[in-house]
Amino acid sequence: MKKYFTKFLRFNKIVNGEGTEYECLDYPHCEVDTVKAVKSSVYDRYELLSAWKRNKLITPEQVVEMEGYVETLDTADIIPVDTIRICDKNWDTLFEIRNMSEIQITVPWNNSTNTYLAVREDEYHTTLYRKKEDGTYGYSDVFHIHQMGEIAGKNDWIIRPLETEVVK
Repeated sequence: MKKYFTKFLRFNKIVNGEGTEYECLDYPHCEVDTVKAVKSSVYDRYELLSAWKRNKLITPEQVVEMEGYVETLDTADIIPVDTIRICDKNWDTLFEIRNMSEIQITVPWNNSTNTYLAVREDEYHTTLYRKKEDGTYGYSDVFHIHQMGEIAGKNDWIIRPLETEVVK
């Protein structure tokens, strides 16, 4: 992943580092070289130990165990694994893209086409960041997947993924 995109990582997003799936623990809000993560296979145990720690019910041995699960990954070695579902006005899936992929939205009535970075907030919410002329992204809006489909249908938007970003 390019360092620039780390500011769009969200807590608990699954990332793939060197072939192993991880749950991201960081929520950087800025460009960083590394992120802290826990392997998905032990994440439930890590979360349980974290809850015990917050409630002061954890032993020193369990603290060591919990801290042992945390790894530091280079951002250059990770990619998002989550997908984003893009729906039409009838809530049917048009396509799925990988988290942090670009889509293009064309608005026919004013003949404009803009590129957006789609960032998955959760299973049903996506934030779109509009691509600026300098190649960076500015904040746009958070959409429920059905809301975006309904708005697109009502306003005759044409939403398409960039060809290399389609998952399904």
